[in-house]
Amino acid sequence: MRPWNDPKVRLFGAAILIVFLTITLLHVNGLLPSADDVKELVDGNRLVAFAAYIPAAAALRLIMFPASILSVAAGLLFGALAGTVAAVAGATIAACGALLISRYVGGDRIKRRLPRKARDFDVFLERKGYLAVLYVRLLPAPHTLIDYAAGFTCLRLRHMFLGTLIGAVPMALAYNILGDRLSDLGHWSVKAAAGGLIALSVLGWWLGRRSVLEEREARHEAGTGDST
Repeated sequence: MRPWNDPKVRLFGAAILIVFLTITLLHVNGLLPSADDVKELVDGNRLVAFAAYIPAAAALRLIMFPASILSVAAGLLFGALAGTVAAVAGATIAACGALLISRYVGGDRIKRRLPRKARDFDVFLERKGYLAVLYVRLLPAPHTLIDYAAGFTCLRLRHMFLGTLIGAVPMALAYNILGDRLSDLGHWSVKAAAGGLIALSVLGWWLGRRSVLEEREARHEAGTGDST
């Protein structure tokens, strides 16, 4: 049976679609509070808002809401440092949740249908999953889609947790600085954050590429050794 014919897959997809459409309709009809309204509310209930932001951000990430907007919003509401803590916590919960959801919905069936190259990458994730997650977090990639896809691999939950908890910090901090200084985009910290985002992207790409090449070379040497 094809994965999308599974009732659990359809139910999960329908749930995401309903939530997304509901939020869209509320926004179009002006029923969602403005940024100023939210900030005023947060200033009067800072601890409660901080605690509420984390599960709310995690839930929004699970339905593909842009992580960059959530991080900028955290910086706007809580400041750069506290906002980074909240954004990373939400990202970590969402990443682990996406992995578990996809693994429960259809991980084993889809995993058995993966092509040979994908299975080779699966072995790499089993050995160096933490580093793979860490490097991906440095890239401006569709992280939630990658998190869901990770459920179809051998990636361990603890590797997803630790890789996201640590790897999400630099990019979250950069976006939170932008949010904290949204009213003064000419500030030096905003320029530094923008430059940092570019540098992080290049670093993540370089580290990931190097790791994959090293793994490929190690497998080649192992195969050569076996043949001799």
